[in-house]
Amino acid sequence: MASASLRISTLSLGLVILAGGLALPVRADDPMEIAETKEIEAKAYDLTTIRPSKSGRVYLFQKADAEMPVAGKIFLLREGETPVMAFRVLKTYPQSMRIAAKKLLPYDGFPALDRGSKFRAFEKIGDKVAPVPPSPEDLKDLQELESAPTEELPAAPTEEAPAAPAEETPPPPADELTETPAAPTEETPPGEPAPEASPETPPEPPRDEDAEMKDTEDEDEADEIGIYYPNFFTMAVGLINNSNVVGPNPKLGGSLLYSRNFGNEWAGEVGLSYYKSGNTDTGVTMTAMPFSGTIRYLHRYNDLWTPYVYAGGVYTYISSQIGATKKQLAAAQLLSPAFGVGTFLQTGPNWYLRATLGYDTIGIGISLRF
Repeated sequence: MASASLRISTLSLGLVILAGGLALPVRADDPMEIAETKEIEAKAYDLTTIRPSKSGRVYLFQKADAEMPVAGKIFLLREGETPVMAFRVLKTYPQSMRIAAKKLLPYDGFPALDRGSKFRAFEKIGDKVAPVPPSPEDLKDLQELESAPTEELPAAPTEEAPAAPAEETPPPPADELTETPAAPTEETPPGEPAPEASPETPPEPPRDEDAEMKDTEDEDEADEIGIYYPNFFTMAVGLINNSNVVGPNPKLGGSLLYSRNFGNEWAGEVGLSYYKSGNTDTGVTMTAMPFSGTIRYLHRYNDLWTPYVYAGGVYTYISSQIGATKKQLAAAQLLSPAFGVGTFLQTGPNWYLRATLGYDTIGIGISLRF
């Protein structure tokens, strides 16, 4: 169906534009999101759902015509007068008339789209779209959709046309009627069982691809913070707790840390810190280089925020000192516990802001995943 221009209320499409800048879903019927209702000009076209990515973040649609929207455009799917879901166009395929779009805002009652479902898409006319580079998660979902075999759309059920009534054949004339002897019935000899029809193999039930995808969702919906980017390098500053080292406690220092993720939830981390501390009354100063080793458990709350807990130990090595006794050095160079909580906040495709609140340290830093 060719694209058409029409006017629709911002109560539906205005929320879509608002959702374009948000990573988290909000309630579609929140009256505080739209201050007023007015008419805007929008372009409408028909889309058919082909299938989602395994993560459910990106959908592939079939368009009824070859006029493709611009990448970055936001459109709203509606079923009649009911808003269903908002998307941003990631990539278009003019030859096959298909569109890959990222889910932005699911409306109440529509957490996902069924394969083969048909909707009317509304796209605001006149908006200038700034380029929005796909995130690594988007690129992974696009690669998954593009590498899948070509999939035919589910066929809509068709109604069978009623059969034409059979023409009645007039009976033959009475003089042509003849008695036809009945054919002799062949009797089965006694003792021989009647032939039985060969058992037919029942057809295999159709595969429910949606159910299979749901069963494997936890496996295949990979958390990029743990699998596709397993290495993390962190530079941090903060307060380091060690009352055995001379001077006020805690100490201000810096840290370099490297972690390796094992799956979606677990990671191991090693680190090296540095600080100087001293006592002005006694004239004793120490340069400390604590070595740390911890195990971290992560829980990805959403696409941006990943909190974690950790536990392990810290060994403080005194690299240099002035005026310290052997007893003071022995007390400072001990293994101490390390445990606490923290969080990663994504600020770029591969950059994170990291905060830690623990027994051993309280600090903030930046992390690079690779």
